[in-house]
Amino acid sequence: MRMQLLGLSAAALLLAGVAQASPDPAIQAFLAQAQSKAESQVNAAGVDLNAHSVRVKAYIADEGRLASVHVADSSGSRDLDDHIERAVKQVRLTDVPPGLVGATLTLQLGHGPLAQAKAR
Repeated sequence: MRMQLLGLSAAALLLAGVAQASPDPAIQAFLAQAQSKAESQVNAAGVDLNAHSVRVKAYIADEGRLASVHVADSSGSRDLDDHIERAVKQVRLTDVPPGLVGATLTLQLGHGPLAQAKAR
């Protein structure tokens, strides 16, 4: 499996898939949307990500749902991790590129945003 590195502002976005010289704009937009919606949902749940960094993994299901959401790298607080998991499960994504349905999405929430999708 080859890796594709995408740049978006100061965020580094990684996508497992076909390596290309110029990344697919639809994939870049989708990853930016996933990152933004996850951060907004976590903030709306009252979680302050300024003092914490958490890596969350989820499966991109059909219709933009995120399934099997779990914290991959803990904040150090199980209670906080549970709040983050519940918030991210509420995220609904739009315009999912067909090649990413069924992929694993990894989001870095808190310090240094990172969105990553690994195709099946």
